[in-house]
Amino acid sequence: MSLDFSSRVNRPSFRQLNNSVSYNNQYHYEQGNIYLKPQYVYDAEFSLDYGIFDFKVDYQYIKDYIHPTVVAIAGKPGTVAWMSTNADRFQQLGAQCVVAPVVGCWRPTLTAGVYKPYFTLAYNGSETSYNRPYGLLAFQNAVELKGDWLLRGDFYWNLKGHHGIYDQNSRASCNVMVQKQLLKKRLTITLKAEDLFDWSRLSDVKRVNFVVQNRKVNSFNRCVIASITYNFNSFKDKYHGSDQPLLDVRYSRAAGCKVGHQCSVRRRERKHQILLLSRAKTHTTAAFSSDNAAVVIREGSLAWIFRF
Repeated sequence: MSLDFSSRVNRPSFRQLNNSVSYNNQYHYEQGNIYLKPQYVYDAEFSLDYGIFDFKVDYQYIKDYIHPTVVAIAGKPGTVAWMSTNADRFQQLGAQCVVAPVVGCWRPTLTAGVYKPYFTLAYNGSETSYNRPYGLLAFQNAVELKGDWLLRGDFYWNLKGHHGIYDQNSRASCNVMVQKQLLKKRLTITLKAEDLFDWSRLSDVKRVNFVVQNRKVNSFNRCVIASITYNFNSFKDKYHGSDQPLLDVRYSRAAGCKVGHQCSVRRRERKHQILLLSRAKTHTTAAFSSDNAAVVIREGSLAWIFRF
């Protein structure tokens, strides 16, 4: 059981502050805001671990919350300019539960979370709330077989709701992976397919001031990736922590996570956490890439990655 509190400052980017105007089309401009203030983020989190269960409740408060807004262009009817501005505050309350049993060689992890924002802005001259809650459901599966085979099958589902001023739709993703290690685990061959059913397309509605904007985004996440990695210098395990460490799988804000910081899905995989922690200590010395292939040379390893 633990209770954590943290605070940080998110300062505006140069693009958000730059007062020059960018022309997208005759009805859509973009510009910066030299009066934009940094936002102050405060997080409180209570977590409880019990056996295979991990519970978490968190609260977030953002002062001077930065969000997009729109202004009319004088003398050009129907033409608007988008920019960033500050709202007085943004609040969000969230709860998450993770269940991670171990059944022989099968390591499933089920994660369910719900987040409730509290935020209001002016729209068409009246106060409009952006308080619709959204959810997250993830089911991750890892199967370790004899002969250094690893099979993975993961499903992610983001339930629709408000992310700031964005009213986002529900979307999902299904990924599978097969991995084989050879030559005393120096050589790793991986084949994985991401977004098998092409469910990850994003659509949202943005209502602010006097404008309603509908957006549809296809990130073309559906693909097959093959990679071959060879480690020239094998590393040793230097981890001496708990017998049940937690590995965080991070989601971006666009994938439906908390505003202001990333949320996580955790799974109990000691072996793979040590592997990733050790690799994180290495640094990339060279990388060569094209549209569908890349060669990455790291300290002690060489990887070929192909994307189809």
